[in-house]
Amino acid sequence: MSLHDVVEEMARAHDLEAGTYSLASEGARVSSYDVVFLLEFTEIAAASRDGVMMLGPKGETVVGLIKAASHVLLDRLASEARKEDAGFRLGIKNGEIEQILMAAGETLIDDLQFYTRNDLGWNRRLFDSLNVISSLRYESAEARATVVVGVDEPVGGFLMKFRNPVPLSNSVWARKTVQMAAGDCCVYSDGASMLGMVRRVEHRRDEFWIRLKGQGKWEAGTGALPVVDVRFGLPSRPIRRLEKKRFEATFSRVFTNPTRNGIDQIWALLEGVFAQGHGALIVVDEAASSEAGRLASQATPIEPVALSADVAARATAIDGAILLDPDGVCHGVGVILDGESYLLGTASRGARFNSALRYVQARKGIGRLAVVVSEDGQVDLIPRLRPQINLDELTRLVFLASEPPLDDVETPEYRRACEVLVRYHGEYLGFLLSELRKDLDEEGRGKAIVRMFSASSVVDEPGFGSETFDPHRSDFPHASSEDVGPADGGDNT
Repeated sequence: MSLHDVVEEMARAHDLEAGTYSLASEGARVSSYDVVFLLEFTEIAAASRDGVMMLGPKGETVVGLIKAASHVLLDRLASEARKEDAGFRLGIKNGEIEQILMAAGETLIDDLQFYTRNDLGWNRRLFDSLNVISSLRYESAEARATVVVGVDEPVGGFLMKFRNPVPLSNSVWARKTVQMAAGDCCVYSDGASMLGMVRRVEHRRDEFWIRLKGQGKWEAGTGALPVVDVRFGLPSRPIRRLEKKRFEATFSRVFTNPTRNGIDQIWALLEGVFAQGHGALIVVDEAASSEAGRLASQATPIEPVALSADVAARATAIDGAILLDPDGVCHGVGVILDGESYLLGTASRGARFNSALRYVQARKGIGRLAVVVSEDGQVDLIPRLRPQINLDELTRLVFLASEPPLDDVETPEYRRACEVLVRYHGEYLGFLLSELRKDLDEEGRGKAIVRMFSASSVVDEPGFGSETFDPHRSDFPHASSEDVGPADGGDNT
């Protein structure tokens, strides 16, 4: 067993006890010492890392950009440690960060090929080939197509099979070929060459997909999940699509009497809008009929109708929002929204996002929901709801987290309480303590808050503090329920 394997086995035992996630480098000899570098992630960071589970020779493993970048960084650390002047050069320059990310992108695409091709060999230049193909135009048109990479014959066979496969390394020929792919018609590839055209069906475990999204832009994923988003050769975390489960959960909290038909009708409409690939704004309002009349001077009111996904997608071609009621009936298109300024708006987002935020927050007693689709494909659901937690459970967590740990030993339960409060209710901590811990003076409450932040690992996560939640009447239901709690909030990203 290698030194790397020994350390990784020890790290796994530690991870089980501490609730962490660790990755180890290969061993390096430094002077008279054998050195292994270890990266450790907190439980929450490990649980939320952006990757997918794939089946490999040693069982299931995570394939994702964070893991790939971690391995590239660990390899670089081990390589530096093997040099004669080990430890002399410290730090990573800005240009090197991009190099690490690009190397991570190559590693990730190699991983996708490895775990789908079952070690049958793969194209180590696929990442570079995709960057070149996506950057080329064909008769002024940008590349927009889906390529399915697999091993065996595609499910359902070929619509068209090329007698001479098109090498991906021949970027001009490959770019010309993908121009034939549109809608549910895709290119099928073995990772080295394009083999023909197929109709898109449900992806198998031994396949992954590549979606070309315009000049220099593409993404790759497996099943329904994107794994990496690439722009002009630089990979980044994938833009997560709005999932139906999260949409349904928010819809059910915002509206008093939601119906299954209404949810399904609106979701089908949204899927049509998402597929258009450009910005859009859809608003669902309990008072949609009267709002269409009130905003008539800055909208195009229409006779109430349940729009098809195709018609809704066409309606997003003009400025303004599509205005629906909770049953999915449309009352207006091109609606320019109003609303007073909102404290939790953000200058880093565009006018579409902030106008939707102002409108939804303008009338607290009315059920309103907005779906904002940005030009880059990001989808925001407004209001941005935090996980529900009943008042009894919230009170229990506040008392648990505000007491100093016994003998200064932070138990997993104590750390978990601090993480939930800091992550989801950080702006309320002073108010919660003043209301629930009246036995503590101002200094005691201040010390309790400091302890909570110190014990919470979420403050060390990249981007901590950038996540914002909108106050909502459904945040703290009075009724106790095992189905409502801090761990049941789902994905709030």
